[in-house]
Amino acid sequence: MSDSTGYFDYAASNPLWPEAQAATVEAMTVIGNPSSTHGFGRRVRKITDGCRKATADFLGVSPTGVIFTSGATEANNLAVFGLLRPVLEGFPDRRVSVLVSVLEHSSVSDSLRALAGESGHRLILGEMTLTEDAKVDLGDIEKTIGPDTVLVCLTAADNILGSIQPLAEVGELVGIERERRRRDGEELPLYLMSDAVQAAAWLPLKPQEWGLDAMVISGHKTGGPKGVGALWLNPETVGGKPNPLVFGGGQERGWRSGTENLPAIAGMAAALGKAVEIRETESRRCLGLRQRLIAGLSGTVPKMRVLGAPESGSLPGTVYLHVPETAGDVLAVRLDAGGFAVSAGSACDSGQRRPPAVLKAVYGDAVFRWGGVRVSFGRFTGEGDVEGLIRVFGRL
Repeated sequence: MSDSTGYFDYAASNPLWPEAQAATVEAMTVIGNPSSTHGFGRRVRKITDGCRKATADFLGVSPTGVIFTSGATEANNLAVFGLLRPVLEGFPDRRVSVLVSVLEHSSVSDSLRALAGESGHRLILGEMTLTEDAKVDLGDIEKTIGPDTVLVCLTAADNILGSIQPLAEVGELVGIERERRRRDGEELPLYLMSDAVQAAAWLPLKPQEWGLDAMVISGHKTGGPKGVGALWLNPETVGGKPNPLVFGGGQERGWRSGTENLPAIAGMAAALGKAVEIRETESRRCLGLRQRLIAGLSGTVPKMRVLGAPESGSLPGTVYLHVPETAGDVLAVRLDAGGFAVSAGSACDSGQRRPPAVLKAVYGDAVFRWGGVRVSFGRFTGEGDVEGLIRVFGRL
């Protein structure tokens, strides 16, 4: 990226790594279709399989469960419908429930609502409660998981406040209920899925160790190209007949038909490698930048409030700022005019022009009414950028 000065929206899209760009361009020149059996096709298949292994290594899983998609939105849709439709078809006379939080991306929550509508009210959506630091309440989940629960959806890290969610602990609770069902001879499955898009660039992910059945990551949120993502489905628990959204040639083990987008896949695989390489050092550096930003703004904007859990577990590169009686989208426009790109919410929901729902769930109507701005940074963010943002913010 030639000039990232003033860019504070890494949570919306991470600048492309040079290594990812090089891998993408190189893959564009490779001739052949990975489904072809001749030498050219086998060469493409070998490259694709190498990228699948790199993606699996990033997640600490077997390549068998990795499915490439057009992005995280498709992957989340595929996970929701792919896990739940067989349950609804296999237990046609039973009402079942899903636990979901307000933290979820719309590609998860909207998919669940659509499937609930299709099911004729046999699929009930139950909402997890949140603590004051914008994390799911483990005690509430323990009490709410019941004999009819078939899916728990929990993002690895909130895309607005950056709060890191207790996935491993939720996995333990899900495991307890699974064990009870095995012991009692109950056949109804219970799945745990996670949208890990925001967490992938910052945190080691261990979906199989944590007891997950599905996890989703995105290419461009880790410095890869846009338009590519990956879904991991646990082959030990999600077996049998595939449940695709896209039909055709049966690529990706039947889960996602269509010729694989090798250039984008290669770029994402390269970016995932870079994310692992710099994760620890960048986390420490960005934590320091975040602390400087909060300290500087606290001195220049006395009414400002930091939302989320910056001291008790949030992504190093994300901070959400609320100024009473000042609309978040107004702040974002003013900062943009001053040369600084921030967000008033998720980029995918920006057309709705309303504050993120998580604000109402955690902080109530007073904060929700006005919203705030999400400031997110990464590898190109320097101390000078932070000092400049503090100065401009103080003049608003």
